[in-house]
Amino acid sequence: MTPSTTPAAPFGVVAVAGDGQVLLGWTAPSQDGGSPVTGYVVTPYEAGIAQSPDTFASVATTEAVTGLTDGAPYTFTVAASNVDGTGSDSAPSAAVTPAALAGAPTGLSGASGDGQVTLSWVAPADDGGSPVTGYVVTPSIGGVTQTPIVLTSTATTDTVTGLSNGTTYTFAVAAVNAMGTGPDSIESAGVTPATVPGAPTAVSGTGGLGEVILSWTAPSDGGSPITSYTVTPSLLGIALTPTTYASSATSETVTGLLLGSLYTFTVTATNAVGTGPSSAPSAGISPT
Repeated sequence: MTPSTTPAAPFGVVAVAGDGQVLLGWTAPSQDGGSPVTGYVVTPYEAGIAQSPDTFASVATTEAVTGLTDGAPYTFTVAASNVDGTGSDSAPSAAVTPAALAGAPTGLSGASGDGQVTLSWVAPADDGGSPVTGYVVTPSIGGVTQTPIVLTSTATTDTVTGLSNGTTYTFAVAAVNAMGTGPDSIESAGVTPATVPGAPTAVSGTGGLGEVILSWTAPSDGGSPITSYTVTPSLLGIALTPTTYASSATSETVTGLLLGSLYTFTVTATNAVGTGPSSAPSAGISPT
């Protein structure tokens, strides 16, 4: 006959949180009481209150404790068992909080700017039991994803810069918590960064009877089609009433001019964003 008793307490209990579960690890007791350890009993504690223990009929020193509530902090104790019964509990583990990935953000929309898009969205309704710590924004061009942008902020608006004017982008955003990056939002509608057009160039004209036939070279459209041009005549260095032509044509006839007077002309281009800078003045032109 070999006298024996229950094992000593395990020690070094470590807990790693998962989705609705915790992976526990510990060190086997230094004394088995004279009879080999045959299993372990793990007791979860929620808010200091013992929950139903889990019995593991194995000598393994790692086990997954499932059926836990995401977002609730737990501590754990472990006791070893042999043929004589279950020994004393270990010291409790540090507190850990089971959690899942956060849900998908919603309501994603974008407003275009010069080489940039300002995005806004609604934070996910479900943070998975772990606070959202940031977001990942993924731009796409023609369905091809570009380099994701990691935002280490809980703000639900951000300006994505370094974009190409005139190129249409869509965007998706995902929330990040302690468990990782959650699913993407529904993709935004297409947004095209743009700025005002450049300045027209090579403004020149031919005089006519009380009029000047003016032409110029179109500028860069800034990423948004030019919708109109504005021509401003000047007489003796004084700017006169401008005329806006709702057309992308680069030649217009300016009428109502005084015969024999020497005019210069400047031209600006307008697109959906606004009106760009003025051209250099033309050489002097006289209606004849």
